[in-house]
Amino acid sequence: MIYVVSACAACPFYLSDNGGNCSGRFPELKQVDVDPESTKPEWCPVSSSALRVTEAASNNSGFPAIPVTECNGCPFYFQNEKRRCNIANPKGRPILAECERPVWCVLRKEMVLIKGK
Repeated sequence: MIYVVSACAACPFYLSDNGGNCSGRFPELKQVDVDPESTKPEWCPVSSSALRVTEAASNNSGFPAIPVTECNGCPFYFQNEKRRCNIANPKGRPILAECERPVWCVLRKEMVLIKGK
C-alpha cells in the first residue's frame, strides 16, 4: 500500500481526533498546528524522505522502517471510545478483538510506504 502525501489530511499518520495529531514521529504524538488540508509542517517525517511500516523489520527496501507486531505498537492505531485502525478499510475501523492484532490487519499482507509529494 503506497500513500503519496501532499497534506496532513491525506496522510495515514494524521489522526483527526482531539484537534489533529500526527503519529509519524511514533511513539510520540505531535499536534498538527497547520491547516491539515493545505500544507505539511516543516517537521513532517515524510517531507524529505519516505517511511515504511511493516510487520517485520527484515523487509529491506532501503527506507527507514517502523516494525509492528501488535496494535498498541503501531503508528496507525488510535483510541477514542474504541480501539481503531487508521489504515483499515473503512478508515478508523474499530478493533473489536482483544488479541494483539485482528485477522484483517493490513500489515499482515503488505507493507505501507508513505512518501511526500
